[in-house]
This record gives sequence, structure tokens and C-alpha cells, in this order.
Amino acid sequence: MLRKLTLIFVLAILFGAFLIIRPYINKPADPPTIEDRLPDADFMATIDCIRLAREVSGLMFYYKVSYRDFLSPEFILSQAKSYGLNIQKPSYLFANSTGEFGVLTELIDSTRLQKGLDKFKYFFEVKELKINKQKVLKVKGQKSYLFYGNDYLCYYQGDSIVKQINRICQAKPNQVSPSWVELLNQKQYIDKSAILISKLADFKELHIDHVIAYPTFDSTSVYFNTQLTSTDTLPFTLKESGPDFIQGAFTKLAINLHIDPTYLKEHPEHPLYKYLLAKRTRIHFPFKEFIDNWGGDLAFHQGGWINFKQQFIESEIDDEFNITEVTKVKESKVLGFSLFYSLNEKSNNFRNLMLKKGFLTEQENKYYLLLSPPLNYKGANSTNQLFYSSGSEPKMVQSNKSYVMWSHKQTKYTAQIDSINTFNCYGSFSFSLKNILINENLTDVD
Repeated sequence: MLRKLTLIFVLAILFGAFLIIRPYINKPADPPTIEDRLPDADFMATIDCIRLAREVSGLMFYYKVSYRDFLSPEFILSQAKSYGLNIQKPSYLFANSTGEFGVLTELIDSTRLQKGLDKFKYFFEVKELKINKQKVLKVKGQKSYLFYGNDYLCYYQGDSIVKQINRICQAKPNQVSPSWVELLNQKQYIDKSAILISKLADFKELHIDHVIAYPTFDSTSVYFNTQLTSTDTLPFTLKESGPDFIQGAFTKLAINLHIDPTYLKEHPEHPLYKYLLAKRTRIHFPFKEFIDNWGGDLAFHQGGWINFKQQFIESEIDDEFNITEVTKVKESKVLGFSLFYSLNEKSNNFRNLMLKKGFLTEQENKYYLLLSPPLNYKGANSTNQLFYSSGSEPKMVQSNKSYVMWSHKQTKYTAQIDSINTFNCYGSFSFSLKNILINENLTDVD
């Protein structure tokens, strides 16, 4: 009797275990997630569309952009839901330095997508293709493609459509790229509307592992906060301050650096030292000598127009066909040019070294740095040396900022270094949207 009860008990346990594990035995394999489909690229980003729309709303209102209602979080969300897009979860952007890029978005209902595809076909002339059994819509005359599956939609522009189709449409579960894993695990940026990571191949030459950036906004400008991470010790630190030229409304280009280059001087084997040394051959700049003598301050300013008189000799023929040489003066306008750098003590012969190397030339008490306009010089007996094209010495002030500023189509862009530690450099890239958003096609008429 005991044996029968034991057998029944064992069989009951086995039967119960079978009932528990049966669903898992017959369970179909999990489909790949949208993260599994993401292709590697030079630039990879996650975008929270709703949060981003909320953050830029102040900019749209400040500049009175006429279509700002179509960029509101409420409108974007309602439109996305009507087309089956799940933009309450992040969308993903991938791009390469060649110019190709793509956007991958999650779908919550692919059956609603057809309404959106019909609108797409209304605005663009498209043709349907089959690439590796995947249906693709191609915009005629362009390298623009749209394709989708049950849970994703992808827009891609570029030449590598077959490669992207294979990666995205034929992805396997648990196949997330290590590069994307690194981005998705950046928990300190979890509250940001967009996060971008770049691992350009060119970075390897400088032992840079990656660069991360995320945007912030105020009522007038966009700021991309950046973090550069190096696999080697960064070869300089920031100084507290140094001389800087005063910027004006006509400034086209400005460079201001105040760094301590001691480590770079002492480690010529550093990748950055080797990189700069290799680049200097194009312009015959005495880089090694400059680094050895440099005090860490460098300021450059270009902008505004300077009038100057220049003598030249012209041959003239008189009535009797005699040729005589006549000295004449012509007035010219050149773009304002100012350069300042600091040197270590007893290093003020660097100007003579540049003359010897041909990087600097002298004519009629004026100096020329490669293709610069004629320059005045100050600092023959000082560790601070200054070249300038204006008639009077340009004004300088003490500044604690290290940055590069340039102007393009009346918009000024600024890249700034904020802080540096052993392996990380923190900075920002900023620009105003005033001249980008304010025009008759984008803004309301008062």
C-alpha cells in the first residue's frame, strides 16, 4: 500500500511539474525588441519626442514661430497615436559621417500606419520596392526610404539601404549592439530629452573613447552639453584666466585658450602631441618649439574692416616711350586680424624663430603670418607677444573662458571648454536661433 501511495505521489508531482513547464516548452521565441534592431553608426542618439517638444516650446513662443502649434506636445502625441506610433517611448537616430542617417520608431498598432503612409504618398512621389523580401517605399529621385514591421517604422536616407534592411528587419532577440548598450546605460542622462553618443573612427588616433552630448534650451538659444572621455590622460588643465580680445558685433572668428600645457610638454609621446606635430607640416609651423616655449595663453580675433595704405611700384611709359618706375600708394580694406600668445620667461625670441622657419615674414616694418594682412607687432622684449592689423593696439580683458567662436550666415556658434579632469573634458556647444527662426516664412507678422 505504501508503495502505491508513493508512486501516486511521485506521478502527481511529475504531472504538476509538466503542467507548469508546458507553456514554456510550447512558447514561441520572443521577437526582437526595437533595441535589438538598432544598427551601429558614427553617431547614435535616443530622442524623447514629447519631452523635446515641451522643452523647445519656449523658443517657439519667444520667436513667434507661426507653426509652433504643430510642434506642441499635445498635437504631436495625438497625431502619433492616430498613425499607430508609440512616441511615448524613445525614438532612435543613427547617422554616419558620410551623411547617411536613419530614424527608428516603435509602433503600437501597425494597422493604423496605412493612413500615415497614404499621406506620405500624397506629399512625395514614391515607388514600391522589394529588398530581401522586405517591402520598401522609395522617394523617386532621392535616396530616401521608408519601411516597417509589426512593431517598428524606419525612415532611412543614404546609400546603404540593403545593409540597413538586413540589420533592422532580420534582427535576432538579445542582439543589442555594445555601442547602443553603452548609450542606453547612461543613467545619469535618463531625464534628458535627447542623448547622443559618438565613437568616430578618427577618435581612436587621439585615444578618445567617445563623446556624449545632450541639448538644453532657454528662450533664445540651444546648448549642447558635451562630455569627452579619453582612454589616456588628458594632457592639459585649465588656467584660472588670461588675456582675451573684446568681441564686437562684427566678430567673425575668435579663439581664446587659457590652459596649462606642462603635461603635454613633458610627454611628446602623447597621441595629441603626435597628432598636432603631424598636422603642423602643412603650414611649416614650428610646433615643437612653440609648445616648449608656450605659456598657455592664446587669443585670436578676426572681424571688422581695416583700411590701410600700401605702396607699390608701377612702370609707366612717357610720350617718348621711355619706361620709368613710379612709386604709388593704394588704399585697401582687409578683415581685422589680432593674435596674442604668452611665452615662458626667456622665450621672447620665438618671433625670430618664426621668421627663420618662413611661417612669419617681414616687409617694410610690417609682419605677415602666412596669408594675413600686414600686421603691427608688440612684445619684442616681453613674454606676451601681440600682432594686430589695426592702427591702434586692440583692447584686451582678463577672461576665465576657453572657447572657439565663429559666425556663419549671421549666426554665431560657440564651442567652450568648461572643465577638465584626468580622463574627461566637459564643455558646451551653443548658438542662437534668432536668425534661423526669424524670417517671413517662419514667424507671425505683427
